[in-house]
Formats: sequence, structure tokens, C-alpha cells
Amino acid sequence: MPCDVTGLLAGHAAVRRDNGDGGFQTETGWIDGEQIIDKGSWAMFSSVDFTCPVDTALPPVEKTCGTETAYALGGQTFIDLGITNSRWGWQVTVDDGDDFTTPIYAGAGQNDITKGTEVGKLAVSYLKGELTVTYLMLDGFVMEDLHLNVSEDDLVSIAPGHYTVVEEGLADGEESKFTYTSYETAASVNVVAHAVVEVGRINLPALISPAGVASAKGEITTCASSASTTPICQS
Repeated sequence: MPCDVTGLLAGHAAVRRDNGDGGFQTETGWIDGEQIIDKGSWAMFSSVDFTCPVDTALPPVEKTCGTETAYALGGQTFIDLGITNSRWGWQVTVDDGDDFTTPIYAGAGQNDITKGTEVGKLAVSYLKGELTVTYLMLDGFVMEDLHLNVSEDDLVSIAPGHYTVVEEGLADGEESKFTYTSYETAASVNVVAHAVVEVGRINLPALISPAGVASAKGEITTCASSASTTPICQS
């Protein structure tokens, strides 16, 4: 029904009542209003004005956008390693003497980083058999779980729960640095760094549109008050 129009409403009913001697008296009835025609069978109608409210803000509702899986970017995908046909993720190969950082992407389906969001960095240092791996989250993103696999061999399972390090239920800001000293003879090691990241919150003040249809509009705020990074969840 469009807004700001006047409609005509006619309502009819056939009724009966007990007349007390075993029979019924029947009558026809119409809603109260104006006569439809002046002569002939009687009938009545009423007019109804249809109006729509202006946008009316209701109390805002905070909706957590939830979590996303994230991986550090590496030179080989899981598909390259032959352990899956479709799941995304990367293995990072670290050579002796390397010292670098690589982005951590969340939501990068099909190993396409343009579909994902950078949520952090993985800092890697490997010198004379000592490997150090550190997760560095960007402002506005909170790491809830991490799964880290370090091996001289290629990854054999895409299930993060089978990795060599499993840390779940992390507190905000908890240290995420790992040091390994058992690779004295290895020229290179392979690292797979996975994380479960809280990607943001959305503040949704519900609105009633001019057409009378409930809608929602709002702005995304990231998880930290000092956020400077656009979260994955969009308004």
C-alpha cells in the first residue's frame, strides 16, 4: 500500500439471531459510514487515510561480525602441496639466514588476497638452527586462537588442530612468540601459521523507512578502540 493516500473500505456481514420460537431472524449489516447509493439496496462505506512514519531511530543493536580464519601468506598453497583440492592457505618456507615479515590474511578464499583482509603480520627469523616466529596483529583485530606448524617436511594435513602448536582461547594481547632451537642441520624449515581472528563489530540502529519497511543502517567499528584498519564485516 502506498503512503499518504485515502482508501475506501466497505465491510459487509450477514447475521442472524434466535427469535425465541425456534426460528431465526436474519439481517444484513455494513460498517458504519456513508451510503454508497441513495436509492435501492442499502450499503455503506468508510474512508481510511494511509500514512507512513518518517525515519524513526530505534535503540541501536550491536552485532558482532564474528570470527574469520586467517593464514600467513607463503610461497606454496595447500593446493600446491597436494593436500586439498579447494581449501585455501599457505606454507611459508624459511631459509637459514632469513629475517622477514609476511602478511596474515583473513577470508582470502581461493588463495586470492584481493578477497581477504590483512589482519596482521608474521615475523620470522631463522639463524644457525634457531627459528623465531611471532604473530603481530594489526590494530582493531583480536586473535582468539592460533595454530602453528613447523617442520622440515611439507605440511601433510590441513586440519589446524593437528599442527605442532595449538593455542586456543587467547586473552587479548597475549604473547604469541615461539622459538625453536632444534633445527641445527636444516637448511630450511616450513611454517604454516593459522589464526582465528575476531574481525569487528557493527552498530546497527534499526530504522523505519518512508515506505514503512524495517531496515538497518550503521557504521562498522573495529574491536579495539584505537582501530585504524577496515574490518571484513561491512555495513
